[in-house]
Amino acid sequence: MDIRPLFITWDSYESPFRDEVFKALLGFFTRPYWRRMWILQEVAMAHPEAPVLCGGKCLSWTELRDAAGLITADEERFGRLIVGTLQSTWNFEIGQARLSERRPLSSERLWRLMTELLRVQSDQNDAPLSGTTTDILRPLLLARDAAVTQENDRVYGILGIKAVAERASLVPDYTLPLAVNFQRFSEALIISGNLNILRLASLLDQPIYTKGSLQTLGSRVLEAAPCVHGLPSWVICWTCATLPVAHMRASYHAGGKPNIGAQTPIVLYDSRLRVQGLIIDTIASLGTCHPAEATNKNTITSPEGRNNQYGGLEETREALWRTIVGNSTAQGDYLP
Repeated sequence: MDIRPLFITWDSYESPFRDEVFKALLGFFTRPYWRRMWILQEVAMAHPEAPVLCGGKCLSWTELRDAAGLITADEERFGRLIVGTLQSTWNFEIGQARLSERRPLSSERLWRLMTELLRVQSDQNDAPLSGTTTDILRPLLLARDAAVTQENDRVYGILGIKAVAERASLVPDYTLPLAVNFQRFSEALIISGNLNILRLASLLDQPIYTKGSLQTLGSRVLEAAPCVHGLPSWVICWTCATLPVAHMRASYHAGGKPNIGAQTPIVLYDSRLRVQGLIIDTIASLGTCHPAEATNKNTITSPEGRNNQYGGLEETREALWRTIVGNSTAQGDYLP
């Protein structure tokens, strides 16, 4: 028996900074100031060298960006030191902000929030390369999480940000119902040809709860609830609790690649969204391996093949869509 792991001692890290430094950083990042809508507007429009005042101290946005970037680059270490001044346990996990219980002290609400704000500022000040556009997801997520006085400002408050302005031209009208303004904004973004914002739309028919922890005495925590505004399924609601998901910035093209030849999405008179479907590939077989690697043990199922275990082409299609939906309905019941 190998007993070496019992005697291994891991290298410890002793920070050259005093605890007061990390307490000050935690207090700085947790200020509600950074999550206000008008601060998102101010940061986006500010010059990178504009001064940031805090009490009797002053630094530039560039210095603040560099500091937040330094923490983000090594947040498994710095994050523990900063949040550790308030609580002893802190896990370095991506997407902690999706859970309400962990949200206040998640990196997405602290130093990563600062880096996201300053990236919006960078996009606002830099001219995009030919044929490219700025990231639309970043300001949308910041607006959804921002503190506002009027819910309409979740969409009206970011109309001046370049990533939104280059896709949507909307005249604010506070006399319209909230649901109408949400639909107008989603429609303006979608008819610009960008369907990627559909990842933010969620249609729930029942609340979603997560298991509580010791802090909540084990009680269930409400994470998402059905929208109460009666919106079409393709419209983004900026007010109701959203699905507890982490939005990763990877290759995601719901509307296909640019210049692929698809028709512009159309919103019909009855609020239905009509889009053109594109065939980007064909499923030739189903199985546990690639056809070129098939053996007697690892077989594939070809729709027209004699060894089709499902019976034929239609039966194979049925097996595929049942697999995709987990052979269950939206309510969790088994399909007939």
